[in-house]
Amino acid sequence: MKPLASVPVNYHKIPLADHESHPPIPATNPQFPFARRSDVNAGRADRSAGAGKVRIIVADQHPIVRNGLRSFLLARHPHLAVIAEAGDGLEALAKARRFSADVLLLELEVPKIDGLLVTWMLHSKDPQIRVIVWSSGDPAHDALKAVRAGAHGYISKQAPLPELAQALAKVAAGETYFEADIARVIFQRLANHWGEAQRTKL
Repeated sequence: MKPLASVPVNYHKIPLADHESHPPIPATNPQFPFARRSDVNAGRADRSAGAGKVRIIVADQHPIVRNGLRSFLLARHPHLAVIAEAGDGLEALAKARRFSADVLLLELEVPKIDGLLVTWMLHSKDPQIRVIVWSSGDPAHDALKAVRAGAHGYISKQAPLPELAQALAKVAAGETYFEADIARVIFQRLANHWGEAQRTKL
């Protein structure tokens, strides 16, 4: 499927369906690496890793997936450098901030804290870190939830690896990335919301 590379709308205003909910606001809790500026400052020295390349962190609960993606990018797309990996949401959040990643490729179903909450936290406090959510669930449903949380892109785990590499490059360049059929669902939800808002004003 052809991607919709860049869509000039504010996805975060798309209404949720009745059965959906916003990511919960985390309580003050030391387990959340939410404001560890010491980690961020320490990570500045690590920026030499992947210098001049797109700096990517891969967060997925399956080591074989992380290793396979790293090997593919190294062999076929050396400008896309995997500088760190994470096996759960807490680790993904901490490493994304510590290493000042350009793009976090984030599995929706990561343990400890899920991908939606990680995305929401980065969007709220570290918006310069761009997030692509990927999952093996229903693409349209998962993509809607991801963009509501602040994701810059969504791609299914069933997508071919060259398409994933294209998504990483485009999101790193400041664009958004959604497959065309997923983008249509998002636009339809947005259009329905606008139509309902206009009818309410009449």
